[in-house]
Amino acid sequence: MPSSTLLLAGGLEVQVVDQSQLKRHHIQRILDSADDNCIGLAPVYGPNVALTSFTLASNSHALVIRFSRVKHSVAGKSSKPQKLLEDAVLLNDSYTKYAFLMDKLAFTLAHWYGVRVSSALSLLPPQPTDTFLPLHLESAVKGTSRTFPKGVLTELFSDHEGKGTCQDDTVCQAWLAQHVGGSHTTESTLIAYDSSSIDALHLEESSKLYCLALQLRHLKPDVVKNDINKDFKLGKGGLDLTSARFKTRITQPSPGQSLEIKVSQGGQQFNISARTKKVEGRGAKIAPSKVISSSASIIHVKTIGREAPTTAEGLRHRLFADLLKGGVTLLDKDRFVQTIFFPEYLSPWPSATASRPRRVVLADRIILNDSQAQAVEAIISLEARRRVVLIHGPPGTGKTTVIAAGAHSIVKSDLTATVWLVAHSNVAVKNIAEKLVQSNFLDFKIVVSKEFHFDW
Repeated sequence: MPSSTLLLAGGLEVQVVDQSQLKRHHIQRILDSADDNCIGLAPVYGPNVALTSFTLASNSHALVIRFSRVKHSVAGKSSKPQKLLEDAVLLNDSYTKYAFLMDKLAFTLAHWYGVRVSSALSLLPPQPTDTFLPLHLESAVKGTSRTFPKGVLTELFSDHEGKGTCQDDTVCQAWLAQHVGGSHTTESTLIAYDSSSIDALHLEESSKLYCLALQLRHLKPDVVKNDINKDFKLGKGGLDLTSARFKTRITQPSPGQSLEIKVSQGGQQFNISARTKKVEGRGAKIAPSKVISSSASIIHVKTIGREAPTTAEGLRHRLFADLLKGGVTLLDKDRFVQTIFFPEYLSPWPSATASRPRRVVLADRIILNDSQAQAVEAIISLEARRRVVLIHGPPGTGKTTVIAAGAHSIVKSDLTATVWLVAHSNVAVKNIAEKLVQSNFLDFKIVVSKEFHFDW
């Protein structure tokens, strides 16, 4: 029996309307039937994180709005149907809106449709994985007047509000949101979000970055072939494997991830599921679901399931959610952020001083061409206009050389300066460190992840 049938035994009166045909009377039926002025919201997202449908539900009625393809809209510049939705429901503080992931919905509405939302509560905390974990779902519905059969919530959200979510399930999700939200005796356990009071330019930029981050996450592979050395050991409790490449190494699994091993044994090839018991550096101890003989050969090992967000990705996701809660001053107080994203709001930089004038100081074995020398001069400059500098260097143009020369020049000419060189990956940081060593500059410390540093 479908999960939506189990949850909605009594059924709802459901109305479906295309976005372009949305009228006030469609919405009014939901408002008039809302017990305690509680409305549940349930989106269905396409691959670009834009809405394909949007459901509003009371305890007895549901309205499914179907959306056509959209282009980015500027916050505050919505179309007529979207403006109607905003005025009648989303910014109507007489009604409390509930959704399972309200932060994602608020940013999506702002980015794609120029629509804001207030009096909005999220039943779940921000999810950097963009998935619904069973433990979180079960925690969200605790304390309600209904009990839910085991596994029914996981099945209901099995497509994680993605394009494969059927209409019955999204209707049920919206109904469940208002039911769970309305059942809470206190709203202190829920998370309140409000995009209505955020500066228009801040909301436009942050919602764009939020949606881009989710789009990039969806581009990450669901299956990764782990490059391993062909030799393996049969030890106590499983297989001892060695990863051949750091980028495709076997790691501790994230929630929802599993291993698959393709084995050739006794003239046959077959797949075996496995779990990762321990990872240390490039080594991994694997527990296969079936016995593998010492005479077998491993054809490949694959990790099934998308990897967990990095620490930086998780922090960024939570930072955006905090922006909707009204507690973030990063956008209007931090000069680096202002310079990059909001130069219109930039206040003057305070004057910068150095122990002595900075100049280009070339290290051993480093020779700069004219373009590279200009880039280094911009890096070490204390002028206000060069406090944030973007240098574009295609492959092979000597970016690492410029970075090393810039760091060396600052440290050698300004005796009080400390330089942080930050890169997007462990490999990039190591490449910079090697360039510094090649130029006989050794006055540095390197910070990388523990497993990356394991067997240098």
